Amino acid sequence: MKRWLHVTVLALLALSLPAAVALAQGGEETEAYEGRFSFTYPSGWVLKEVTEDLVLLTQPGATITFYGHGYLQAALASLDFEDPPQLLAAFLGEEGLAPADPDPDPQAGALAAARLGPVDADRLGLALLFALHDGQWLVVTLLADADALQAVALDFAAIVSTIGPLASQAAEPCTISTDQVQAVRVRVGPGVNRTAITFLPANTPFAVLGQAQAADGSLWWKLDKEQVAPHTAAAELWVAQDDVTAQGDCDAVGQAATPPIRWASATRCRQSVVFPEDSGPKISVTLPRGIPPTPRAISKESEPVGMASTSRCWASPSRMMAPSP
Repeated sequence: MKRWLHVTVLALLALSLPAAVALAQGGEETEAYEGRFSFTYPSGWVLKEVTEDLVLLTQPGATITFYGHGYLQAALASLDFEDPPQLLAAFLGEEGLAPADPDPDPQAGALAAARLGPVDADRLGLALLFALHDGQWLVVTLLADADALQAVALDFAAIVSTIGPLASQAAEPCTISTDQVQAVRVRVGPGVNRTAITFLPANTPFAVLGQAQAADGSLWWKLDKEQVAPHTAAAELWVAQDDVTAQGDCDAVGQAATPPIRWASATRCRQSVVFPEDSGPKISVTLPRGIPPTPRAISKESEPVGMASTSRCWASPSRMMAPSP
């Protein structure tokens, strides 16, 4: 009889989400815990939040318990196990809920499952281990009286099928884009006081690596340098949220460390240059002292100019001898 009841619960967990929710009777209420996980439950159950990591749903003869990641960390010295079934078995042992039989094929998106019982005055049940989208763990257990287990099995199947977001249901990664050509400036850090080195290419989605707030309170996205501008010398690339369109699960983007602001400064330095000695023969040249004469223009050659002769000839006087008588 007990084995049959366990099989019934596991069979209900194999139902699809719409079918399981449709089987739940009465109205529905949704409970969410600061973006970590949420679930929907029928109105016939009473919600009791003990801590932010320990939530109970109760009705006569049955209890569903949600153990959050913080509760698991407090119960176990480490959450570093080789596989999910070992983690679930270790936690159940710490809680005094030793599993009667681990299930080799968990359903409803769970990574591990184990049948429980008998526990607390012959109660039976089931434990499921889920991996949430942010890397945290969640354990959900159902404990019910043997005569009430079959009656609450439908509700339990409906409730666990609405748990999310799970790692297997990870949302679309955050990307940003713009339809403006050469309009969105890409800077080396968050803030308009950072150097702009290029424009974001238009009509192309770019993966977001992180987010940060500038000094003026504006939100900035850190982009993949290899995707946006692989040849730039900048170490990081950032764009303002107000300048782009964001798509996907951008709320899950983590905070990124902001690079320091580097101010340019002038540097004065002195450098000496040493020339090697000449390898050839050394020639000494003595230059005349003083200021060299100013070169004069050289006249063109020309034919000599003819001149009339001015010489005078002096002739001796002619003498005549008288004839002799």
